[in-house]
Amino acid sequence: MSLVTTIADAVVATINASGLLDGFPGAVAERSYLPRYELREMQALRVTVVPKAMTTSAATRSHASHDITVDVAVQKKLGNVGQAQAQQDGLMDLSEQIAAYLRRTPLVGQPNVRWVQTDHTVIYATEHLEQMRQFTAVAAITFRVMGDVA
Repeated sequence: MSLVTTIADAVVATINASGLLDGFPGAVAERSYLPRYELREMQALRVTVVPKAMTTSAATRSHASHDITVDVAVQKKLGNVGQAQAQQDGLMDLSEQIAAYLRRTPLVGQPNVRWVQTDHTVIYATEHLEQMRQFTAVAAITFRVMGDVA
């Protein structure tokens, strides 16, 4: 399996093992290359990990390091209009909790991988709220791979 997909799968496993999704019945993180869903599929929370970028640079004379960036999207169709603010606040909090967890927790099965940075590239997508009443937040999270991956 490619290095990028190995790391993306480890991110998925780490999120799913975190307990952060326990308050959302049936919710699990999934990896996808093209995370396009029908609006009716968004009634339940979706946490999607998308491989985004890889940069390779010299670590030593004979070894390279790889910076792998994945997007972690938190998405859900909002319910009752009167509760939209509270729903959005909860989903924003979940997005930040996932990013913080990935910052401080080693990836499942990947002892040679370290967190480097998190960019909240889309804190929330206003066009999704306006057009579909769907909350979408995306965090771009970069991990550095030193040595071999498991």
